[in-house]
Amino acid sequence: VAAVLRQLDVKKAILVGHSMGGEVIIYAAKAAPERVIGLVGVDTLEDLGMVYPDEVKNSIYQPIAQDFVPKVQEFVRSMFPANTDKNLVDMIARDMSSAPQEVALSSMKEYFKVNDPELIKGLAVPLKSVNADLWPTNVQGNRKLVPSYEAAIMKGRGHFLMLEAPAQFNVLLDRMISSILAGEKR
Repeated sequence: VAAVLRQLDVKKAILVGHSMGGEVIIYAAKAAPERVIGLVGVDTLEDLGMVYPDEVKNSIYQPIAQDFVPKVQEFVRSMFPANTDKNLVDMIARDMSSAPQEVALSSMKEYFKVNDPELIKGLAVPLKSVNADLWPTNVQGNRKLVPSYEAAIMKGRGHFLMLEAPAQFNVLLDRMISSILAGEKR
């Protein structure tokens, strides 16, 4: 991401990252601080102070590694509230379980190495989130670690909130981007 910003000579980027992309945009902001003015996580970075024990990570990774397609589909289905459109859930479960297994497992292993409290050290740009309420967002705890942190929570939505309620999501994303831009003008 940082290389693309440099190649395109982007001067003032606001990076948006969904899920694992939340950590990616933080890495990019730290790799190209002269080009990034803000970050917006999408259903990610719920608790920047949380460090998950290896047992928790392994309880997710091991079943998927052992029986990839059905376990990925099961995992994906757990990311939605019960009232989510079944066709949308089926589409996303099929899509994610069709990823090359070695790529998906490698991505998960690398993601599980990320330690958010360490990653956010030295973060010099505003951080915002648009998150679902499926998993709690620790707004106050995140603000203690990143004072600029702000969150908009979409009630009754799952991990793919931008597909579940695109109009509502776009309004909230625009609000977060506008907040970053307003701070930039000061």
